[in-house]
Amino acid sequence: MAVDVLMSGLSYTSPQTDPVGSARLHLAIAQLEANRNHWVKAQEQAASSTRLAAAAAPSSEAARDLTLAAGSLATRASLILGHDQDAQSLATECERALRAAGPSTSPSGTQQPPGGFEGPGGAPFSRNTAHIRSLGLRAIAMQGSAASSADAAAAGDLLAAALGPDPAAATRADQRLADAAHAVGLLRALQGRREESEAALTAAADAAGVAPAEGASASPSSWAQQQHNREVAADALTGQAQILMKAREWGEAEERMGEALKAAEAAHGDKSPSLAPLLTLLGYTYSRSARVTFAEGLYRGEAARWEGCARQFWAASGELAGCEIEAVLGGEGHLKGEGPEGSGVLISTQFRRAWLCLPLP
Repeated sequence: MAVDVLMSGLSYTSPQTDPVGSARLHLAIAQLEANRNHWVKAQEQAASSTRLAAAAAPSSEAARDLTLAAGSLATRASLILGHDQDAQSLATECERALRAAGPSTSPSGTQQPPGGFEGPGGAPFSRNTAHIRSLGLRAIAMQGSAASSADAAAAGDLLAAALGPDPAAATRADQRLADAAHAVGLLRALQGRREESEAALTAAADAAGVAPAEGASASPSSWAQQQHNREVAADALTGQAQILMKAREWGEAEERMGEALKAAEAAHGDKSPSLAPLLTLLGYTYSRSARVTFAEGLYRGEAARWEGCARQFWAASGELAGCEIEAVLGGEGHLKGEGPEGSGVLISTQFRRAWLCLPLP
């Protein structure tokens, strides 16, 4: 019924005379569809919202925030659907619109110059918080698409430079930068840069996990922001846990996975299919920390059928499909603590992705 009401509202708005109003309605529909895991409809509505808002982005902070919210959802939906080139195009469109917006206060609290700073290779630094966050979106989209590894790495470096050398300080100054720190943490984990990854993911989880102020507005936009923060916190904590798992620090990994599960349950409820990857990782930590009974409870099922499903999904998993599943995840013996463990993947619950990663020290 809510979608029907919003669609009716769209019929009374004019994208030409009120692009921001139309963009808000498209985004509200997209958020409802995403909450129901209707990602095709969510992507279509969010993409429309992005293009309408982007045209007005330089005019106001509200339009910039709307551009980012719509671009983030459109990009995420495209990645979840496996439309990686669309994701990169939408993220780039969002970033360009926000780069063109006027200067604003930086995370350090200083006014940035109209021309921006210069990053690696002379590339312009960000001039506003929304743009820094869009750089994170673009870097993640490039990591997921067929972009060259050099281009993806350059996008990650530009994001890290814009966020600054101390992600914790940046996110304390502006909690909205949690998702930018989250993106840096994921990208650095994929590169095997453990200390940088842990610092960024910790900053992201801390900033995104802050409870809303008492008496905060219960408006739809506030609800959407709170939902987004919970998803960022859950994914950042999951990233931290996976780094600890790679280092065989099972006790701490189990603790982080427990925290991630709580954040995900707060976002999606305790019966959501979205929890499945988290429960799988938690089961893995249990199997390695002498909690075999708990692990068995999480993994229980018809093994042969699950293996068949796993291989079917693997064959359609893009980059991963080019590798043998045993070479990446380990063979059957690895589940029992025997045999090679494989090169491993980094799982992102927010973007529904498993990326091949370099071994961490």
